[in-house]
Amino acid sequence: MKTYSSLDLLGEKLNPYRELETLWDVIRNRFIPKTKDVHLDIEIPIMTYLRTETYCEVISEEIGISIQSEHFLQAIYESFIFKFYRYQQHKKAYELLSNYDGDCKELIIKDYQSNKEQVITKNEKIGKKVVSFRFKRSLILRGELLLAEIDERYHLAYTVERLVEIIWMDFIRNTDGLSEKKVIQNILSIIKEELD
Repeated sequence: MKTYSSLDLLGEKLNPYRELETLWDVIRNRFIPKTKDVHLDIEIPIMTYLRTETYCEVISEEIGISIQSEHFLQAIYESFIFKFYRYQQHKKAYELLSNYDGDCKELIIKDYQSNKEQVITKNEKIGKKVVSFRFKRSLILRGELLLAEIDERYHLAYTVERLVEIIWMDFIRNTDGLSEKKVIQNILSIIKEELD
């Protein structure tokens, strides 16, 4: 079976004793409860990361509670997973994933402060940052299951790390053209949903 994240929780669920070497490993795996949270390393374009950090700082100042990018990312991932499972939108999830791996020839980055544009062609690298985030184990498992179902239906294999990156980039991309107040309201409503 394919692995759909670096943690391979789906493979672990289907075959819990696959790489256990000693009796102690078997006992520990069987009787000691697993932690509820896991860590994933997400590779994200640096501009998306900086934009998220800026939004989180503005929100923190506005509401007086510290909102970190980890809270933001957990909230948008959880929101995506819950909406997917509530409405069983395989095609919509597939379209989101495939839109970010299209045959893009160039990317235009606009700097609104200096009113300049930078064009990056397909051969140039976009600066990326690797960030480690904590997620609920159950949500990562659901994400792996979603990706396995998409792979089965559309023959398109992704990892949860890539799914989180795409959800994150899509959210930030969809803030273009919105006022800062509207963006903050959107982020706060998603975070509030997660806390409820």
